Amino acid sequence: MEVKTAQLGQPKPNSHKKMIILSLTILLVLIFFGWGGLYLYTRDNGLILDGVKIGNVNVSNLTQDEAEQKLAESITPILDQKVEFKIQSSSETLEFTLRDLGLTYKLEQGIQQAYEMGHNGTIVQKAIQKYHSKKGTAVLLPLDYEWNSDQLQNTLQTAFAPYNKPVSDATFSITPDNKMVIQKETFGQEVNLDEVIAQVESLDPLKPSSINVTLKVLDQPKVTAAQLEGMKITGLLGRYSTWFDANNKERTENVRISTQSLDGVILMPGEEFSFNNTVGERTSSAGYKEALIIVNDEFVPGLGGGVCQVSSTLYNAAVASRLQITERHAHSLEITYVPPGQDATVAYPYLDFKFKNNTPGLVLIRSSIKGSTLTFDLYGHV
Repeated sequence: MEVKTAQLGQPKPNSHKKMIILSLTILLVLIFFGWGGLYLYTRDNGLILDGVKIGNVNVSNLTQDEAEQKLAESITPILDQKVEFKIQSSSETLEFTLRDLGLTYKLEQGIQQAYEMGHNGTIVQKAIQKYHSKKGTAVLLPLDYEWNSDQLQNTLQTAFAPYNKPVSDATFSITPDNKMVIQKETFGQEVNLDEVIAQVESLDPLKPSSINVTLKVLDQPKVTAAQLEGMKITGLLGRYSTWFDANNKERTENVRISTQSLDGVILMPGEEFSFNNTVGERTSSAGYKEALIIVNDEFVPGLGGGVCQVSSTLYNAAVASRLQITERHAHSLEITYVPPGQDATVAYPYLDFKFKNNTPGLVLIRSSIKGSTLTFDLYGHV
């Protein structure tokens, strides 16, 4: 009779399978509950993680709207800070708030970035971020800002406009009694706006400092009051008068028009005067009438008759003023309004009467008609 002995310590095949199944079941249960716990731990509750700050403002456990309101309240004192602009070479200062200068904060961008902490990524990444946040490891996000360039430029342009001065030469005016009044020149300057804008944009909004505004000097004026003073009109250089028949209406009108165009003309030292260039062409559209003129040694009707009396009167005034005559032509026939050899005929554009201001000062031409008398007064530096 055979006796079979059982081997101790060797599990039965069925028991081994049961153990494997049990282990897998437990593992699956653990995984299920673990992932379930992670899901519940990291589920989106619509709140920013605990421990998150934006620019030192704690936005923990706030909704995005609540965080925006809190940030808006915190930046109001920042935007209300004033920046002082000190004008160069002046005791004047201007002040503007950072808000006026166009400082704006990107609240929505910062809040979105804060909210994404613990809400983006894999479930494991979310859990890790939330865990560190819960442990007190604060996440500090920058409170980003920017400058509204259009607002900044418009604000500064308007503010500094009174300090921008164009270059202007010294000028003068002549009073009714022929006195010369000098207006001083101005030295141009303008604010270097690009430099000021760059300084503003480099400010620390939390600790804004004052800004020095430099004034850029423009080109110097070409004519100064001192120069005009040196050639100031101080008295009468010379005078000459002639008589004409005021009853000859056409000729008188020609004399009046041409005389009027010469009144108030000013010549700089060294400048040459041209009768034709100053009076212009004698045409009907300019108001000139037909009156007797000399053509081919004969008196014939023609536009502008009588203008030669004006040029001859001015010629004699220039001679009396000792000015340099540079062009002068005599009539081919004798005329009666000036002595022989003292006339100056003109015919546009061929014959001209010219003289040069050879004095160290300005020369002012004054013309007048009183009754039947035509007079030229030349004023200058005497």
